[in-house]
Amino acid sequence: MEAKPLIHIHDLIAETWRDYKKNWNEMLRISAWLVVGPAFYFLCMLLAQLVPAILGAMSVVGTSISFVVTLWAMVRIMLWTLAKNRGDQLPKNESRLAGAMLLAFFWIALLNGLAVLGGFILFVLPGIWLTINFKFCSYAFLEDGKRGTQALAASAALVKGRWWAIFWRIILPDLLFFILYVAVVSVMTAAIGAIAGLSRLDILMTAQPTTANPLVFAIRDLMQGVGQMLFLPIFILIEVKMFHLLKKSR
Repeated sequence: MEAKPLIHIHDLIAETWRDYKKNWNEMLRISAWLVVGPAFYFLCMLLAQLVPAILGAMSVVGTSISFVVTLWAMVRIMLWTLAKNRGDQLPKNESRLAGAMLLAFFWIALLNGLAVLGGFILFVLPGIWLTINFKFCSYAFLEDGKRGTQALAASAALVKGRWWAIFWRIILPDLLFFILYVAVVSVMTAAIGAIAGLSRLDILMTAQPTTANPLVFAIRDLMQGVGQMLFLPIFILIEVKMFHLLKKSR
């Protein structure tokens, strides 16, 4: 049977923005956790400024806790968005459910990352091709219970025969909202730089963990966390809408 036509890119962007405006308070209630991890790391670095001897330990603890909390928040946002887009009610224990799924979710993300990285090492085009093919593997796990390589195969099956159509429907909306994300984070970073009295704002924008003052890196991460809190739900909305449309159109 021939696959049904997919939603127009303009309509996908319009529907995504409409749903975001309609549900922003519920979405931000969950996505606010994306700031908790970077905020904890910032506090660790602040403490390390007072006691330099514990800098290494605080860096490891802060990075580890920040990673786990951020991953858990991402799973919660995805579960909420999947349920909302289906018209279902999210289970009351969704935060515990997200925690129980965390290890399997990380394993799928790791497999996806390794496969895509392998594609980019071989050549750029295979990497891009695999990125789109496996774009929906996380949702295949969270909604359909597909695990490991099964989740990757389920995503590839949805994409099969419609790679270019899906590519444009992911890339163009993502590019639009990414530009907005960069603009918001840049304004916040500039404001913090001005308040902190930094003469060069690029210190914040290009900070690395090896920067002389780790606190600068922590501030940059915190600003990005705020940006993710505001915009990650939009990116996930786009992918969830495409995931459900692809399943219905087969």
